[in-house]
Amino acid sequence: MTVIIAEIFCGIPILIGDTAVTYPQYNGSGIDAPLRDGSSFIHSAQQKIIQINSHFALGGAGDADTIQEFVNRIIQKSEKLCTLEHLENILSEINFDAAKNSEIIGVFYPGGSGESTAFYIDIRPSKSRKSSCLSLGNRFCIGSGARLVEKRLANFEHIRDDNSLPSDTIEARILGIINNLMLEDRETGEAQRSRFGLSYTAIWHDGYKFKRIPNYISLFGTFILSHRAVKHMNLEWKEKSGSILTVSCAEDELKIQEVREGERKGQRWIIPSLINVELLQKHEITWTERDSISVKNPKYFLLCTYIDVQKPDLSGFSSVPLVGQWVLNDMDDFSIEDCGKRNFPWEFLNMEMLKKLVSKAIDDAKRHWGKDN
Repeated sequence: MTVIIAEIFCGIPILIGDTAVTYPQYNGSGIDAPLRDGSSFIHSAQQKIIQINSHFALGGAGDADTIQEFVNRIIQKSEKLCTLEHLENILSEINFDAAKNSEIIGVFYPGGSGESTAFYIDIRPSKSRKSSCLSLGNRFCIGSGARLVEKRLANFEHIRDDNSLPSDTIEARILGIINNLMLEDRETGEAQRSRFGLSYTAIWHDGYKFKRIPNYISLFGTFILSHRAVKHMNLEWKEKSGSILTVSCAEDELKIQEVREGERKGQRWIIPSLINVELLQKHEITWTERDSISVKNPKYFLLCTYIDVQKPDLSGFSSVPLVGQWVLNDMDDFSIEDCGKRNFPWEFLNMEMLKKLVSKAIDDAKRHWGKDN
């Protein structure tokens, strides 16, 4: 199962996809997931989006064999694929009758003064096609997780760029979306139960070429903000709630590493590209890192947290999800060598970060309390 988002944001093509893979008939244990324990619903992992050439990127939801066959056909024609008309011509040559129910979405960058567009391709089998199977628009979302993710993304108060130095960049928006989805998945497990998620990757066009997401570091965990005295509040870290995640893209592989608070070992996932013909087994995707984890040249640090804010009358707490982003200027690499001795989260944060997040959490909690009254 799948979720893939194709959209045009401020004229920029963006494609985001999850990496969870499920088998129709599978009796083994599920794969471990970043930020969560093993899931019986997810059996392997694969990237589901791919750049075709300098103009097109796409991804698919549905039957893996059908999608891979379709993508390979498009790649074979990629040298002559420069316009939407070229794409329609290629689609007219493909017989979809043997295809299993699947859908394709993607983004097109024309270059020059042309306008970018997202597109949807219906490759479900049909005996007669009186109209084109290609539809155009500013945004499409497909897969088993489409409805749930659309609902999450509609609430953009939780996808904030105001805590991020590059607030007007596409990268900030993409990482905000991905890490908000990961934060929600970590808290609720809804993605795993709906058989999508695991992790996410993205492709976007910067006006010159398609790019992958930059290397980055994310800290996940929970803070508790409680009243200590009149007009004074105390910020505490919820013990054992922390995880450090590093994400990097090397060639066609997506590499994810995780260290959980208090553990002396890390976990690593290597997720292959969409054109990897054979879906990998659990032991080929993830394994334990007993020495250290590291990421080269991370560009961003993200704090992905729930802050539990105590009500003024001490009657309970409101849980506020927040994602803050900061640029790491000229950082060569980041590594954790002794996982069990790290001081979560204080070793990774500074007071400026915390003040911004606490202020935002209090404002959000007050708005929530106002709606309840």
